[in-house]
Amino acid sequence: MDLLPKDHKDFGSKDYWNEFFSKQKSQPFEWYGEYDSLSDVLDKYIHPKDKVLIIGCGNSKLSADLYDVGICNSLSIDISTPVINQMKERYGKDRPKMSFEVMDVFKLSFEEGSFSVVIDKGTLDAL
Repeated sequence: MDLLPKDHKDFGSKDYWNEFFSKQKSQPFEWYGEYDSLSDVLDKYIHPKDKVLIIGCGNSKLSADLYDVGICNSLSIDISTPVINQMKERYGKDRPKMSFEVMDVFKLSFEEGSFSVVIDKGTLDAL
């Protein structure tokens, strides 16, 4: 499978992402950079007391990197069931306050004000 789909509309397809992450099991893929390259900005605005929502998390290790610097209360969501299962397996045991859920960004089920920070590293431009 190629990294980029044949048609840009596929970026919004659950089937595309399920196939993508079923084949990309081993290494995290960091759209737009790893935590180290983003930490100056993230550390300025995100604090340990914050409740963080990461939309379109994919298999990025951003939530784990944030956890490791003290930003532990996070929920990472993605439309792809395979990737959420991979993330739970990879990080669920060692980082108990970090959670993962299958969820469509267009159908969020949270009350207003549930999160103090929302992070998107590449979802909105794919929709």
